[in-house]
Amino acid sequence: VQDEADRVLEVLAAQGLILIARYSAGCTTGVRSAIRDLSADPVRVVRLQIADHLDCLFHTAIDLLWDLLEYYARVEQNPTVLIDTLHTLRRMPYPDAARTVSLTQEIQTRAANGTNRTDVRDACIHVFCSLALHANDAASLAELDRRINDPTGHTHDVQRLILDLSVSR
Repeated sequence: VQDEADRVLEVLAAQGLILIARYSAGCTTGVRSAIRDLSADPVRVVRLQIADHLDCLFHTAIDLLWDLLEYYARVEQNPTVLIDTLHTLRRMPYPDAARTVSLTQEIQTRAANGTNRTDVRDACIHVFCSLALHANDAASLAELDRRINDPTGHTHDVQRLILDLSVSR
């Protein structure tokens, strides 16, 4: 029971710290350091709290935000944490498209080699579709073209792309 209570407190602490970091006064060196440590915590739910709230760092610690996005893209194994990472990447500003695409491609490659879960691949398609439509990003267009030009080899991805395009504005 005590271990479970400690785990709940750790999860709440992770969530609280990253939410505090949204504010300049709360984004201290100590808070930033704790967030970095918690992003690599062995407990998946703790890492998930950090990944789920990465956008809190956008105005106060953009360097830490990109460091964590890169860390998750290169190291993270948990599909749920990767999906939250991709959701944040999809919301990054269009001038950062090259960096966003690079990290998305890295996640896509690792996910293809490590899991059959389609939700990670779907999240990658969301990022590429968003950047192709709204930023006219050449690398994203190339990723989508590769799938469109081989619909039998990428049946699920093409279906996901059709769904994304059907709700785009």
